[in-house]
Parts: sequence; structure tokens; C-alpha cells
Amino acid sequence: MKVHTRSGITALETAIILVAFVIAASALAFVVLNLGQFTVQRTQEATTRGLQQAATALELSGSVHAIGDIAGGNFTIEQIMVVVKLAPAAEPFDITRLSARVMTREAVFNATVTPKELKGDGDNLIEQGETFRLVLSNFSLVAGPVNSTLTLTPGSWLKIEIIPPVGGILTIERMVPLSIPESATDIAVDLG
Repeated sequence: MKVHTRSGITALETAIILVAFVIAASALAFVVLNLGQFTVQRTQEATTRGLQQAATALELSGSVHAIGDIAGGNFTIEQIMVVVKLAPAAEPFDITRLSARVMTREAVFNATVTPKELKGDGDNLIEQGETFRLVLSNFSLVAGPVNSTLTLTPGSWLKIEIIPPVGGILTIERMVPLSIPESATDIAVDLG
């Protein structure tokens, strides 16, 4: 009597099922790897954008001058002039979109920023190698005692924040010199 064994067919069926599992596992691994690569790429983009926002777009390129009147030893500031240039890794941006804040120990003021190109190509973009003088004026009280003006005494502290549309804030801290005249009109004081 002849005995039939199905071991050859069973082995073939098992091999087919094993190949199907390997193909399914490969497809799943491909999807997981692509998703991981996509996630890494998005993380790198977010990190780059975060670094651009954190790094300041501007650098100070000279001294800070305040123009105003001095009466009785009190210096009432009418304008602050700051010369700036683009930071080395920063992207060019429209200099007319800047805003500014000026702070003393007693009050916070918003300021109007008027840029004047000192070295550049004549447009409103601040680019590498260009410098602009920023004139801060029209100080409006944001916080502090009512009817406060931007008036300082010799040795008092002043903080200026230049806020670009992209990138971190350029912060400048200065002290009013101890030796200023007792009275003067439209005097320019070098704050360093």
C-alpha cells in the first residue's frame, strides 16, 4: 500500500505564509522609518525657527546718544539715537517695522522709531554691511506714575529695547553720566 505524505505541500504553504509575513513586516517597517524621518525633519525645522527667533537680528554699532533739555539737574529726554547693524547670521528685514520700548526704574514708555540709513543701498531692508541710525522719539507712557515723562537724573538707569519683526530683542542698558550740565537746551548726551 502506498502512503501519501503531504509534507511537501505543507512546507510550501508554510513558506508562502512566512514570505507574506516578511513582506507585511517590511511594509510596516518602511512606514515607521518614513514617519520617523518626517518627524526628525519637522523637529529640525522647528529648532531652526526657534533659534532664529531667539537670536537677536540686530547689533549695536556705535554709541547711544540722548537729546533733550536739562533743568535743575534733571535730564528730560526728547530723542534717543542708536546706530545698529544686522547680526552676522540674521536674515535681512524691513527696518521700518521696528518698535521700541524705553524703561526707567519708575516707568515704561513706547517709542516711535524712525530709521535713517547711514551706509547701505537705499532701500528699507537692513542687510549685511549696512548701518542705520534709529531715532527713538514720541515717548508714550505704558506703565508708571500718571503724567510721567522720560526724565532722568545723573547716574540713573535706562533700558532700551529695540524689537525687530523677527528675531530676539536688542536690549541696551545705560546710565546717565554723573557729570552733565545743570541746565541746557537741546543738548546731546553720550550714554556710551
